[in-house]
Amino acid sequence: MSSSKARLKTGARPKAAGLLVALAAAACHRGVPASFAPQPVRIVPAGGPRTVDAQVRIFGESFYVRGVQSFSAHGGISVDESYAATLGGVALQDVVRVSDTELSAVVPRGLPAGPLDLTVVARDGLSGALAQGWLASDLQPVQLEIT
Repeated sequence: MSSSKARLKTGARPKAAGLLVALAAAACHRGVPASFAPQPVRIVPAGGPRTVDAQVRIFGESFYVRGVQSFSAHGGISVDESYAATLGGVALQDVVRVSDTELSAVVPRGLPAGPLDLTVVARDGLSGALAQGWLASDLQPVQLEIT
């Protein structure tokens, strides 16, 4: 390969790298796009008795992981999979990201009776809601008896 071609290729790399840095800086300056907000679609089961904790699965879209860069002395990039969720303003426990479309959580006992809105909040502050996603019931769970 001739030396002029070699210079052209190596000269193009710094320009491309500079463009990538400029795009990344512009993206960071504007924050996370609203289209990345978590969007809960349903919760399974969709309700339960108020007197017991309940394990649930939350299905939806945009339950993304985020890359976090540390500017400390040790630096590095880590993955943040944390999410929070509430029902009627009461925090769910043990919220865990399963995939881009699923979270698992525990609904605590003692919620107010009636339909409650589900809100999912990502670490970056973006949130999405499902109106009346959970029905907290005062009825006692059915108990089967074998006779």
